[in-house]
Amino acid sequence: MQGTDADILITGGTLLTMSAKREFIEDAVISIKDGIIVTVSKKGEKVISNHGAKEVIDATGCIILPGLVNTHTHLPMVCFRGMADDLPLMEWLTNHIFPAEARFVNKKMVYDGAILAMAEMILSGTTTFCDAYFFEDTVAEAADACGIRAVVAQGFADFATPDNPKYEKMMAAAESFVNHWKPHAPMITPAFFCHSPYTCSPKTLVNVKKAASAEGILYLTHLSENQDEIETIEKRYGKRSVQHLYDWGVLDNQTVAVHCNWLTKEDMVIFSDLGVRVSHNPESSMKLAAGVAPVP
Repeated sequence: MQGTDADILITGGTLLTMSAKREFIEDAVISIKDGIIVTVSKKGEKVISNHGAKEVIDATGCIILPGLVNTHTHLPMVCFRGMADDLPLMEWLTNHIFPAEARFVNKKMVYDGAILAMAEMILSGTTTFCDAYFFEDTVAEAADACGIRAVVAQGFADFATPDNPKYEKMMAAAESFVNHWKPHAPMITPAFFCHSPYTCSPKTLVNVKKAASAEGILYLTHLSENQDEIETIEKRYGKRSVQHLYDWGVLDNQTVAVHCNWLTKEDMVIFSDLGVRVSHNPESSMKLAAGVAPVP
């Protein structure tokens, strides 16, 4: 530390370094100054003293690792936990979740649900999440209050939503949303989220992608989640979901495709060539028996 006391010392515990060789260090001593890891050493090495450190954390018996990242959430839906189980996706959505959201979702519900979900994530070591829901401003406010890093995505669909009863106002609201939260990066980062290719028309998919590209922010969408979606898109547009989005030009390295349980090898080649990111969600897919993403 070159004579400068650490703000935080973490001692003991097993450090997972996340290096290329997957090295780990037993009885690690980690010094942090101004939010930056300055030194890492083994206990007993004459590298740093804990004298003068503002805070010393004894991690004996613990694993020390980077915070976990949850790449896709609808945080306030913790309020619906257990409400409709053991159902296929489309029945779960259309007969239970969409009606419940229309009836119960408001700013207070979103804030309280988001706070609960964030408490659960922090308890499990998750320090960053990517969320998409209604009243996303309120989710961002909750994340700011909790001090957790968040990518918060304003949602779009071709029907009235609890936060935007008129579809025409969604884009104007989204622009205001981005302008408000961009200055809060890197803790709060705005993004756009088109719910899915079956709830968003090609016009919506393209317009939202253009707006996201203009702002330099991420564009997210549920994609190839279950076989019903594949069949719906094939009947409606004569092609599979990935090819549909590819033909409309909304896939690139700033696109995050969520679920992707039913990708073909051809789909994966398109993703690879364009740098499309994937967030697969095994617990969600198990809950709804939607399929298994071809991650292996």
